[in-house]
Amino acid sequence: MPLPIKLNKSFFKIRFPGIVPDPRLITKQNIDEFDFEKYINTFKIDQTFKITQKNRQPLTDKSIIDLTINKKKISVLEVGSSCGVNSLDLIKNLSNRLENYFITDLFLNIPFITENRITYFYNPTTKRCIMATSDRFVFYDSLESRFVFLNKICNNILKNSPKLDENFRKLDFLHPIITKMKEGDSRIKTLEYNIFDKWFLEKVDVIKSANILNKSYFDDKQLNQALKNLSKSLNPEGILVITRNRSSNDQEIASFFKLDKNKNLSLIKEINGGIDFKFTLKS
Repeated sequence: MPLPIKLNKSFFKIRFPGIVPDPRLITKQNIDEFDFEKYINTFKIDQTFKITQKNRQPLTDKSIIDLTINKKKISVLEVGSSCGVNSLDLIKNLSNRLENYFITDLFLNIPFITENRITYFYNPTTKRCIMATSDRFVFYDSLESRFVFLNKICNNILKNSPKLDENFRKLDFLHPIITKMKEGDSRIKTLEYNIFDKWFLEKVDVIKSANILNKSYFDDKQLNQALKNLSKSLNPEGILVITRNRSSNDQEIASFFKLDKNKNLSLIKEINGGIDFKFTLKS
């Protein structure tokens, strides 16, 4: 059962369910990739935790390579990329064929303020406090339990957070490996993008959507709107890939769609039964 208040591992140095690494430690400068991966997983924005596990969709990536094998140049848009680390293998495997790789997520950084030994983290759009960390506890806005008193304590901490002012800092969500990689490779681009808005750059050959188009996050109307926006972002005969890791066993499932001459999406391949929801495929 999820709890809105978790124990801070920096203080409670014991093994016990519900203890999480101290999120404040990721705000230190020059943090290495191993510490980054340890601390970023504690962050939850709206309905999703940040994930840093590498190579989560090897079957999907291999299929993308196979389905585009005849193309000399490939441009890729990955949506909902979180910190971007799961893009590494596909970038590497596309190698010299890669033209552009857009790593996108709704938020690539968030503001935070430290006051009275508590660090508060804020949604960049709404400016609402979504997490707070004290020496002993981590408080989550998007988690609730049947223990009403815990919900009240958590809500009280978050609602009394200081307002954002010019003194706030920003926490970068981009994985250090991706940051370093894009500095030496102009084909790799990172930017914030909302799947419910139109794609604002050039069209691409492949769109990979991993663990974001999910009925546990969005309703049918939202899913169809996102699908329409993504399909309009594809070049002729472009491929839209919707892939997901099942929460029960992390099994990879995926469905592949190709944009036909009538600008409709046609199912061309599935992995492990494909995605488990239905939606309108016409763009």
